[in-house]
Amino acid sequence: MLMKTILLFALSIPLAAIAAPEPLKEASQWIHGVPAGQACVQLLQVHQAGPGVFIIRQNKCVNTEAPFLYLILGEQKALLLDSGAKPDAGVDFPLVETVNRLIGERKLSLLVAHTHGHRDHIAFDYAFRARANTTVVGTTPDAVKTHFQFTQWPEGEAQVDLGGRKITVLPLPGHEAAHLAFYDPHSGTVFSGDSLYPGMLTVRDWPAYRQSIARLLKFAEAHPVTAFAGAHVEMMSKPYDMYPLDTAYQPQEHKLFLGLEHLRQLNDALTAQGEKPARIERADFIVEPYAPPSAGLVLGLMPWWKRRI
Repeated sequence: MLMKTILLFALSIPLAAIAAPEPLKEASQWIHGVPAGQACVQLLQVHQAGPGVFIIRQNKCVNTEAPFLYLILGEQKALLLDSGAKPDAGVDFPLVETVNRLIGERKLSLLVAHTHGHRDHIAFDYAFRARANTTVVGTTPDAVKTHFQFTQWPEGEAQVDLGGRKITVLPLPGHEAAHLAFYDPHSGTVFSGDSLYPGMLTVRDWPAYRQSIARLLKFAEAHPVTAFAGAHVEMMSKPYDMYPLDTAYQPQEHKLFLGLEHLRQLNDALTAQGEKPARIERADFIVEPYAPPSAGLVLGLMPWWKRRI
């Protein structure tokens, strides 16, 4: 009787829930700008990281933010996470054409969502709004809550069903008020935006960020997470060393993917720091509380995109 009960229970679990995730594979090298005086020839890089998952990186010679965008394909829908940074003047950046090529002949609708609404993540929203069979999610907290039908914020979760591939949407306010992470159970990847990546993690709302990271860790420890794929790389391959934020050429970049150990380091550091915001330096990331311009002349003169607020 016991064995029959166990068997019936096992058969009631969807295969996707018990199958081990297939980890994404990072590119052996990402485009990272060009030396001074050289022409910017390759504008973007497309890397198929796993079945149905493409990573698109803007070259740093197009925009020094050089964000990573993620395209995930299901059986009925495609999901694009972020729409990139504005290219330098005169650069014709073929993002929409690239997404069209990757979707190919599949008759998939496209959902363009965002990890958050900062300018280096929404530059081509206008172009995707003009694309047929495409929905572009707004970037305000209300727009995000409404589209994904969050019943609780920020403690809740939402789902995006791409057809044969369900993506979990997790609120992560702190870096930005409507920041999200997206979890793909097929690969075990958390697409973490600007909340966790190898670089400067700028925090605008310290209490919200601490709570978000604690919730993310709780989620990650309850699910098979293989990697955290963020939106930028700013650290060098040498521990604790970071490129200046406006660097246009990064030949010794840190790898893109971080692991569960990095999230635990971040959560432990935030817990130890407590309620008082402070800069935190670790080998693979730096936490930097946002300070308003009045806090200092140098910071006050620094453009907002270099502070990643």
